Amino acid sequence: MRNTDSIYRVPIAKRGAMKTTTVDSRYVVRRFSEVLERILRGEVVIVTRNRRPKAAIVPLAFLQQLQPEQPSAAAPTV
Repeated sequence: MRNTDSIYRVPIAKRGAMKTTTVDSRYVVRRFSEVLERILRGEVVIVTRNRRPKAAIVPLAFLQQLQPEQPSAAAPTV
């Protein structure tokens, strides 16, 4: 079952000002450290294969902006 609150269903207007880069899957394999640096700088990387999107690598901070706060089960309340 798919999650309907997926990042792919968020309208572009709600995503904010983010930089998106599209790279081929072979490029990701050869230059993974460079792609990882881009993600750490806040870019969203779309991975394609045969010019069709196959995956999106999104910075964690961006995902946290989209998801509402949920209480942590690990933190006890006193």
